[in-house]
Amino acid sequence: MIEQVSKKILLVDDELLIAQSEKMELESLGYRVEIISDGDKAVKCFQQSNDIDLVLMDIDLGAGNDGTIIAQAILENKDVPIIFLSSHSEPAVVEKTEGITSYGYILKGTSAPVMNASIKMAFKLFEAKRVNQQSEQALQKSERLLRYVIENRRDFAYKFNIRSGWYDYVSPGVKEINGFSAQEFLNLGPKEIARRFHSDDREQYVNHFNAFSLKYPKQDDIIEYRWLHKDGSYHWYSDSRNLLLDPQGKPESIVGNVRDITDKKEILDKLRKGEEEFRNIFNNIVDGLLVVNKNLEVLKINPAFTEMTGISNEEIVGKNGIFLAKKFVNFRDLPKVLRMMSDRFRGKNPELTEITYNQKILEIRVGKEQKNGEYIVTLRDITNKRRTELSLLETQENFNRIVESTPLLIYKTDKHGIITYASPSVEKVIGYTSEEVVGKNLAMDLYVNPEERTLLINRLNKFGSVQGFEARLKKRDGSVMWIASDAHIMLDEKGNYKGVEGLARNITKQKVSEEILREKENAYRTIFENTGTASVIIDDDRTILLANNEFSNLVKLPKNEIEGKRKWTEFTMHEDLEWMKEQHELRRVDEKKARQHYEFRLVNSLNEIRYIYLTVGIIPNTRQSIASLLDITELKNSEKNLQEKENYYRTIFENNATAMAIVSSDMRLLSVNNQLVDLTGYSKRELEGQFDWTHFIVPEDIEKMMIQHQLRRTNPDQALPQYEFRLKRKDKSVRDVFVTIEMIPGTQNSIASMIDISDRKKAENENRQLLIEKELILKEVHHRIKNNLAMVKSLLNIQINSLNANNVESALVDATERIDSIIVLYDKLFQSRDYQKVKAKSYFIELINDILKIFPIKENLDIDLFIDDIEMDTKLLSSLGIITNELLTNTIKYAFPDNKRGEVRLNLKLQDHKLVYFYHDNGVGYFPQENQGFGLTLIKILVEQLHGQVASITDKGVEFKIEIELGQ
Repeated sequence: MIEQVSKKILLVDDELLIAQSEKMELESLGYRVEIISDGDKAVKCFQQSNDIDLVLMDIDLGAGNDGTIIAQAILENKDVPIIFLSSHSEPAVVEKTEGITSYGYILKGTSAPVMNASIKMAFKLFEAKRVNQQSEQALQKSERLLRYVIENRRDFAYKFNIRSGWYDYVSPGVKEINGFSAQEFLNLGPKEIARRFHSDDREQYVNHFNAFSLKYPKQDDIIEYRWLHKDGSYHWYSDSRNLLLDPQGKPESIVGNVRDITDKKEILDKLRKGEEEFRNIFNNIVDGLLVVNKNLEVLKINPAFTEMTGISNEEIVGKNGIFLAKKFVNFRDLPKVLRMMSDRFRGKNPELTEITYNQKILEIRVGKEQKNGEYIVTLRDITNKRRTELSLLETQENFNRIVESTPLLIYKTDKHGIITYASPSVEKVIGYTSEEVVGKNLAMDLYVNPEERTLLINRLNKFGSVQGFEARLKKRDGSVMWIASDAHIMLDEKGNYKGVEGLARNITKQKVSEEILREKENAYRTIFENTGTASVIIDDDRTILLANNEFSNLVKLPKNEIEGKRKWTEFTMHEDLEWMKEQHELRRVDEKKARQHYEFRLVNSLNEIRYIYLTVGIIPNTRQSIASLLDITELKNSEKNLQEKENYYRTIFENNATAMAIVSSDMRLLSVNNQLVDLTGYSKRELEGQFDWTHFIVPEDIEKMMIQHQLRRTNPDQALPQYEFRLKRKDKSVRDVFVTIEMIPGTQNSIASMIDISDRKKAENENRQLLIEKELILKEVHHRIKNNLAMVKSLLNIQINSLNANNVESALVDATERIDSIIVLYDKLFQSRDYQKVKAKSYFIELINDILKIFPIKENLDIDLFIDDIEMDTKLLSSLGIITNELLTNTIKYAFPDNKRGEVRLNLKLQDHKLVYFYHDNGVGYFPQENQGFGLTLIKILVEQLHGQVASITDKGVEFKIEIELGQ
């Protein structure tokens, strides 16, 4: 099952935090979302992308970018639903968007369900708009088709009296159809009309006529037959007729419509000569056609069907015909259409069915089952036919109106070629009205080549009349059209020439079709002569009738020594000859039983043997065949080389020092080498094709290896080429293995190389255990150092308590505080995983708290710390700790006399590859005289030791700034 791709939304918003939040909400609803913050980039994105389904556009994009203008630029490239976003709900802002789009307006901050509902409504409105546009286009196509049919009608109507056996009426169009004027045709009489039927069609016509008019009365009967034209040639006609009953319900008359289908029959005859010509006719026939199978699946439709119904090829091909019927058949007509299809499928001969669609009357016919099990359904627009039949039953005035509206151009000229009359259809044919064309010189004003008019006059002077004279006329819009004219000379009462009278019909499409046929014939010959494959056409007696240049090169003979002179058997190796002769004969008895493709050996005129891959088939409606010969000699040699290479690589595989296996997509071991046999403890016979590779894997490792196995075949970029696993040997022992796996190009198989790393893994585990023991020892060392420092501090405190001199006591107290800063550092080292670095922030917080515990003044001191949470080397941090201890203890002791309230600020940060330390208090701003020497000296010594620089101010509070290059 193909996974449906979710809708993609382009979110245009310069407020990225809000846009990111909206993106997360929309993606949680199943949409794909792309954010763009700039209007110009949004327009460019639309020009380069075709997968954006909807735009959420912020009205105000900042920097003077107006979202409504950007939306207009997007809509110039592609019609897409746009919903505007804004934090404003003022009427003026909303009204600004109404002239651009009608798909919605959403306030920013709207809940996800409301936003989702607006987006879904926009998609529904956009789809409704698209469907409406398609409906309008279909209606326009239908209107064009109806206009075309009306303007290009080529048939004549009649009324036949069953009781008298004579025609009561035929329309003037009869002259174009069979050469007789209406009066001439009526005067022929029943016997002459019957005599002019082709001998092969006469009996069939009589039987069909009797069944239709006497035994089985029904409406809408159609029969085709050949009838002798006035010019002496037989034409094919399609006779579509209906039965009229008298008040007692008995057959009285037949009204019908006759169309010359000679061209159609000729085309159908050519259709049997090749599939390409069939497609051309199928696509150009004026009747709508669709092909279905017994499952009512629509296999193909022609363009006329699309023009007639408005249903495109993409909408219906491959879908069920019932869906098609429901789409354009009126619900009242649907049952009879389905019944007609059902009757045909059951082998019955269903009657024609008419339906109404878009104010048209369509005639539906279901053809008999074809050899391939398909049925052809024909739709014919008989709206005009029905109107004509009704008109024939009305007044003569209506009859005259029909004559005036015929698409045939009826014209008269005087003896100088000046047009004196043109029927109203002249406007439909060449674009001029009757009034505009009267008075024009036919030769000079309308003929493309005046000499064609001169040729027409010469033939008229010689024969009195012409039939089907072809010429080119200039239309009003400047384009050129072909006409076929039936004309005769008009004489005055004295028998003098006074002008020309005639009928002209548009044959442009026929001329274009003839030109296409000629081009196709040339194209086929060009393909045959210039294809890269040797090709020949072979007669029933095996003679080569036609050969191209490639075949000439293959057999090393010029074409004039091959065509009509050589048989294909002369170039076939003796061992292959009898079998190929059998195929040659079988192909002409039953082509399906003969092989179309096979190999044989060809011997050319130089006695060189070439291996050939042959493709051969019968040319339709002949006993000739066409064969294509592909020289595969090099391929045969390559196969031999491949076999040699396969043996070479198999030797490498079998004798490789690394255990190797070839694994199929279903996890079977297709091939293994001796090293893998040694690694697993199983024999080759037990391994190859017997087990999945999972049989040898420790259960805990199977899942991760299965994932890699699938990824390697579905998404190879994400699969690991190498990894470790545990292999379970036949003796139940477990080995650690390092595997390298690659896919074999052009297959779903992979090749795996395995190395036993059990000894290495054992050594790694032993080293890991030694490292753990080392870490424990190091922790113990740190712990003991900390305890020793604490013991030193305690000894100093005891000594302090035993002394009376204040200076000595003060010096020892300062020494204990400095030692305390080192104790804090080792305490942090003991707690840390890294025994060389410590987090600066936590160290300074704990150090300052320990210092403050000693002094009662701490309650009046506000300390602000701004320390980056960085890891620092223990040596550097120890020095900064002693400096901090020195500065803070001096601040507490001397900066705020009389317990005044004070502030301290400590900053530590990284800046431009430097460590910047900043200390400040707002106290009295000096060190006491007795402490200035050692305190400042200690700070300077430590900074110099760190290769740093220090700047200090001590007159207005105390301020120290230390910069240390980290590169030092």
